[in-house]
Amino acid sequence: MQHLMRVEKPLEMSIEGHNIRFLDFQRWKKSDNYGFKDRLAELSGEVYYGVNFTYFNKTQNRSVTRGNNPSLVNQQPAGNHALVDYEYDTPFLNYDEARHGTYPIPFAEVNSNPNIK
Repeated sequence: MQHLMRVEKPLEMSIEGHNIRFLDFQRWKKSDNYGFKDRLAELSGEVYYGVNFTYFNKTQNRSVTRGNNPSLVNQQPAGNHALVDYEYDTPFLNYDEARHGTYPIPFAEVNSNPNIK
């Protein structure tokens, strides 16, 4: 079941947008105590390296190297590379489950019902 939740479903739903993942994290937090903050902690601890890659171009019938570090790897390469280790650090530090864990009540509902807190 863990494999289905964490691997298969994200692959199948990846084209539907980022909100699907947010809702998954909310359900997981309630079911097995694995929340969005936990995932951000995992990602902030990982380091990726941008590397050039070489591919075979059939039309030119030769190998071509694509520059500007367009591919990411998680093992430090021996050749030229760029360090990509900042993407999840700040979100992990700033995320607060109490403030960001649920969607806010829409203003129209708050304005029409003074008893909502």
